Amino acid sequence: MKKIYLALFLSFLWTSTIFAVDYQTIDGIDYMLDASTNSASVTGTPPGAVTIPASVKYNNRTYNVTEITAVNNAITSLVVPDGVTTIVAGLCYEKTSLTSVTLPSTILRIEERAFAGCYSLISINLPEGLTYIGNEAFSRCSVLPTITIPSTLTSMGIRTFAESKNLGKIVWNAKHCVDFTAENVAPFTKQYNNSGYFYNDYTSSITFGEEVEYIPAYLCCAFMNLSMVTIPNSVKEIGQWAFYGAHRRSISDINLDSKLQSVKLGNGLEKIGSLAFAVRTGLASITIPDKCTEIGSSAFGTCSNLQTVTFGKNISIISDDAFSFDYNLNTINIYANTPPVITAKVFNGYSDLKAITLNVRSGSYDAYNAANVWKDMYIQVLENDLRTYTLSVSSADESKGLTTSGGEYDEDSEILIYASPKSGYQFSKWNDGNTDNPRTVKMTGDLSFTAQFEAATPKYKITVVSTNDLQGSTFGDGSYEAGTTLLIAAFAKDGYHFTQWNDGNTNNPRIVTVSADANFFASFAKDEAVPTLYELNIAPEVAAQGWTTEGCAYESGAEVMIYAHPADGFVFSQWSDGQKDNPRFITVTAEMNLTAQFVVKALTDVNAVKKEIPAQKFIRNGQLYILRNGVIYNAQGARVE
Repeated sequence: MKKIYLALFLSFLWTSTIFAVDYQTIDGIDYMLDASTNSASVTGTPPGAVTIPASVKYNNRTYNVTEITAVNNAITSLVVPDGVTTIVAGLCYEKTSLTSVTLPSTILRIEERAFAGCYSLISINLPEGLTYIGNEAFSRCSVLPTITIPSTLTSMGIRTFAESKNLGKIVWNAKHCVDFTAENVAPFTKQYNNSGYFYNDYTSSITFGEEVEYIPAYLCCAFMNLSMVTIPNSVKEIGQWAFYGAHRRSISDINLDSKLQSVKLGNGLEKIGSLAFAVRTGLASITIPDKCTEIGSSAFGTCSNLQTVTFGKNISIISDDAFSFDYNLNTINIYANTPPVITAKVFNGYSDLKAITLNVRSGSYDAYNAANVWKDMYIQVLENDLRTYTLSVSSADESKGLTTSGGEYDEDSEILIYASPKSGYQFSKWNDGNTDNPRTVKMTGDLSFTAQFEAATPKYKITVVSTNDLQGSTFGDGSYEAGTTLLIAAFAKDGYHFTQWNDGNTNNPRIVTVSADANFFASFAKDEAVPTLYELNIAPEVAAQGWTTEGCAYESGAEVMIYAHPADGFVFSQWSDGQKDNPRFITVTAEMNLTAQFVVKALTDVNAVKKEIPAQKFIRNGQLYILRNGVIYNAQGARVE
């Protein structure tokens, strides 16, 4: 019997496992449905334009689409739904009819060769949130005209867009993508005739976003069709070989770039890597910004038409060969007061440095005239030690708001800029992400700021006040956006306490959600006076000789009777403070300890005893009372009415 039960149990488990996953075709799309997770995986699609839904229903159960593992070879367009986080490796590999792809904001990764060989693909978005693109993911997408890399991207595999020969425009927003290690694994190059040399002769424009902080090594190595490069102020470092400008078609044939004639370096740049702009023979001048402290080896080597170099005031490291074989270099302007320590190899290839005119600030003339290598140049003082820079301030949309104007300002001057939103709008941020408004900027170079505005969220007035400022204060008064969760509180002054808000709520502090104008009035009340109590301790000095009222704690000013009653054979003598009244009435004003003293009754006391009216103890309702001379006292000596 046990074997039968076990067999049935195992059969149940097997059946449950089998039917947890089901394969169905719904609206022409093939799914693997997993009932254990309520998830669906797309295993096939029809040809043509395909929009995959975010969820599907089957047998009254809803399944969320989380994965796409295969699509039809004849697919022409693909819309991926929210919820999918990864484009799996080779998903659309060599789908030659695919022309457009729309990806959701949930995509985090695009794996290797996901769209490789899609030579009809002309449109795909890479959403913010994407962090990784795999090896050759878009290689040989030969008609793709433009691509925008999101700011969230942190790494890319090798040759990601290799042989995408129509990729004329690249927008690079990645804040800090890791380095590429050589030109043959860089993302945007192609191989020439299987010779082993790589370059790019089709991309004419690369734009860097205003939040980019680092330009990876080899990113634009051997881009032979660039005419201009602008590095935004946000960039702090340019990696090695980033814009290296040569490729070889054979061992004996080296092609040098001459098209790139303008490189503008942003004011935030701090370091330029080795060979970063080497052999860019079209460059005639370069200005190194003030924040830049270091230039790597051969960074501008063999820029054979470079004539003028201007160094900012913080340059301190110029590595060997940084300007080697720049035979036409004839003018150096340098604003650093302290001469950078360099060797002659920085200008390797020059036979006579006197051919270079070195313009320095007047206060540093003597320092350069005594510094190694610099002293060998023809040194003269700059015509104007104080540079003038241009400040541009504008609105992204003047229908939403305006700004202060810019102008020409001396270097290091501090200028206040301000953005003024129009009715229905509010200031959002400046183009560099800064949210200060107004904002003070320092003129360290030519600066450009664009104010961005957004629709204003409705604000409501929340009034939080005290009904009596002498009794307490409040917190939380102000204007707040709808939906704000707000803490309001009331603070009582000494001698008072909070009682309630005007709506009867007694919570303090209190959380309210802002949805309309509202008033909250805090009420307070005077604290009840706490009476001052003093201990009155009464006892017989010798317990066997008599008893006394008990005493206790009394309010200050209380009138209390104390009484000592002798035992048989004794008479009261006096209280411990010498007083002989018995009973005795005391006004309580301080702590007091009194004992009753008794003595043995003598025969001569008979008459006195006869005159004494004795007190009587009695019990009523479980309480002890004392009756004397027709007046009732409790056990502590307080008169009972």
